[in-house]
Amino acid sequence: MGSINKQISRYEITAVFTHPDAIVDVVLVHGLNGDPQRTWSSLDGKGVFWPADLLPQSLGKIRANILVYGYNADVYTTSKSRKSASNNFISQHAQTLVTNLTLYRKSERTSRNPIIFVAHSLGGLLVKRALLYSNDVTDRNQEDARSIFISTYGIIFLGTPHAGSDMATWGLVLQRMADAIAPRKVFESESILLKTLKRDNETLESISNHFLDIYQRFKIHMAHENHKTDVKGTKMIVVDTASAGPQLPGVIYYGIEATHSGMCKYDSASAPGYRNVSTAIRDWAEEAPTVIRTRWEIESNNRSVRAQSEAAERTRGYRSPTEISLPDTRIAQVTEVASPTGITSTTYYYSPSGSVRETSTPRPLFVHPDRFRPNSFFKGRKDELHSLHKLLTDPRRRSEGTSAVLVQGIPGAGKTHLARQYVFNHKEDYPGGIYWIRSTTLQDMEDGFWRIAKTEAIRGMAAQEEKKDLSNPQKMVEIVRSWFNESENWLLVFDGIRFGDDAVLDFIPDRPNSSLIYTSTERAEPGAYRLDNPSILKLGLLPVQDAQELLLEEMGKKQPYTIDDLRRAQDLVQLMGRLPLMIHAAALQMNATREPLAKYLKSFRDTPKVGVLPAYKTIRDQLQKRGDITALNLIYILSFFSQSMPVEMLVLGLKALDKRTPVKTATARHKRSLTQTFVTLINFALVERNETDDPSSSSQSSRQSVDLTPEPLDTLRVHSIVQAFFVELLAEEEQLEFWLERALGARPTCNKKVQQT
Repeated sequence: MGSINKQISRYEITAVFTHPDAIVDVVLVHGLNGDPQRTWSSLDGKGVFWPADLLPQSLGKIRANILVYGYNADVYTTSKSRKSASNNFISQHAQTLVTNLTLYRKSERTSRNPIIFVAHSLGGLLVKRALLYSNDVTDRNQEDARSIFISTYGIIFLGTPHAGSDMATWGLVLQRMADAIAPRKVFESESILLKTLKRDNETLESISNHFLDIYQRFKIHMAHENHKTDVKGTKMIVVDTASAGPQLPGVIYYGIEATHSGMCKYDSASAPGYRNVSTAIRDWAEEAPTVIRTRWEIESNNRSVRAQSEAAERTRGYRSPTEISLPDTRIAQVTEVASPTGITSTTYYYSPSGSVRETSTPRPLFVHPDRFRPNSFFKGRKDELHSLHKLLTDPRRRSEGTSAVLVQGIPGAGKTHLARQYVFNHKEDYPGGIYWIRSTTLQDMEDGFWRIAKTEAIRGMAAQEEKKDLSNPQKMVEIVRSWFNESENWLLVFDGIRFGDDAVLDFIPDRPNSSLIYTSTERAEPGAYRLDNPSILKLGLLPVQDAQELLLEEMGKKQPYTIDDLRRAQDLVQLMGRLPLMIHAAALQMNATREPLAKYLKSFRDTPKVGVLPAYKTIRDQLQKRGDITALNLIYILSFFSQSMPVEMLVLGLKALDKRTPVKTATARHKRSLTQTFVTLINFALVERNETDDPSSSSQSSRQSVDLTPEPLDTLRVHSIVQAFFVELLAEEEQLEFWLERALGARPTCNKKVQQT
């Protein structure tokens, strides 16, 4: 079906193989003193031009265009030469490459075909600079140039000098490259390209550094030469292994048994290096179309957002006064707390008429983490909720001490979900207050007790000398536990507790007429009196119908559901083991990507199952397909941190990372933002963010209760299941050591900065 063309132009784009229904473009870019034919032709006299003579056969049935790009990269000229040495610097060459390739693909109506680059030597730096230029385009009139960045799927670098840790290294590499290709004559001129490359090494270093912001978006091979080149009578490696293959996560490295010049010239399918190169091109050509299609959908959405934003800015000065939002002048709520039980509070509200009214009603305390809200969706579990309430309020058990219940189940079964539903259903049933403590670590438990310690209820009861002890964590825990032991009619929740450390026992109160909930994947030992001998409420899987309806509701489907939706939802929740956490993650992913249920179900079935949480494997694959690499970098790092991480501390720590693992995401307007990365992770249910509230209005009130959340903190929270999944995944992919090093590199900086403040 395809046609071969060997009439190759010295400059610009030449299609050496074309297919009428091509779905991918393979683009080859030569290096210093090369040209689009000689660089890729064998040295044995047979004249094998492998892009046309070998590659189409290796690609088989894959419909591809194979293009070669030529530009003036001549290093030296002589008086007899008709060629002129290049007077363009690499940035100008990069813009020309982007423009030529963009217009060529536009003329052939292939602008959205995936691109696979093969670049030799300094041609690799040109490709990197071209992709950076394409990504940086912000002018709406030049948006076509962004197509090169959006469409690029993979790059094979052959002997490209990526790294030079110092300027002397760069100079040595460039001089070797020049000497290796220079004719043994008296040279009359040296190109501005080479002069500038030698002189302005910082620019080359800058290209490589900035490319680290985007490299994880692409599939990459880096090949180095294994044979020395004869340079003026001396054998040497032109671009050594360290420069040709800087170690980066996800990159494939190998050597080619050839010289620097010969590593890109293949006389047969068995020539050293050819199988690696052709197999990578073939595999990427098969994978690329679905991935690049997704990235173009995201780019189209971003362009729409940019257009709307720019239109709004242009018309802002012409809006009528009635369209301008006025600041909110309502009075903030003010709450006064008098006692730990039967609290009398005075709260001011603004009524709809604008008048101020005062209310005075008894209200129980409700102390909880920031942004603690009722479940948005809850299905089934009526029997479990009834049993939980019955056990917690059992008169006999409450008369003897705290009535404790352990809600136990496998990861993702919905233990926290059930406890939260119970708490919001029964807030008024506990006049002594409800206290929710995240308990995955001792630090979490101390933080929860510290919140309670800062309430007026504790401060009012504590003796003056005890107040001084609140700054001591151990003393603070004793004071709060003692307060619980002197109060009654309260409900305390330890969410996600682990019983392996005896230190958790210091937090457990015991008081008649009180209730306590543990949620945990672990079972308490029978007769664990120091844990208040909890009753066990084993949480099984959701019934099929409840799981099915939960998925459809979280997806925003309206009743009556179609037969197809019910069938697909049933199939999917069965595959997910009817685990609420996985159902929630899947629904959020489909909502974020607008992927139809039928398509998601098919891809989920086809996805190799990793561990016990294949839904998260699907999310990881989707983020890779979308090019959301910064989000993946951040979740990899967060998987080694505490479940709850203050955003300010995280920001300080991330500054210690080098450029190999960027974590800031480009917005629709091309501004890099850590917040945008948070948005992506939140949309895919990988993290929760507890945003900072105004301390003056941090107390929430209602007719039945007052929620006290003193001094809320802006934090990210990652579920322990998510962390466990990504740690397991990184271990299976043999990247655990690299990412653990990243996390440890950030953490000491966090701690140091916090200590200084």
